[in-house]
Amino acid sequence: MYERVVVPTVLYGAETWSLKEEERKKLNVFEMRCLRGMIGVTRLDRVRNVAVRERTGVERVLAGRVDMSVLRWFGHMERMNEDRMVKKVLISEVNGNRARGRPRFRWMCCVNRALNERGMNVDEARECANDRNEWRMIVNA
Repeated sequence: MYERVVVPTVLYGAETWSLKEEERKKLNVFEMRCLRGMIGVTRLDRVRNVAVRERTGVERVLAGRVDMSVLRWFGHMERMNEDRMVKKVLISEVNGNRARGRPRFRWMCCVNRALNERGMNVDEARECANDRNEWRMIVNA
């Protein structure tokens, strides 16, 4: 029930998300609350998250699933023709000056973080994305 209803509902449209670290933690907290509720364990019972995951059989963390869907979408966009609007937006650059303060957290920042966890950079990923089977192995790693 969890894998068929809760996960798809929560991760709807996740391929376009750019999650900051705080949001990733909140997503994982939500997941653990669901898993603990499934097996009837509260935090007061002091059962570790690893044990809860073993008892429920859920191995992948929700934030990791978000990374997988982001990378899957990145690979799909890299294989697109250059004349498609989505590809044009991906490779476009905006001219002008940025406002003062910290730069905004962008979707490519999320892609870079997911690729760094897999030991790759964007240039290597662009080359690998053309081969679907190789890209699937990288995404699911």
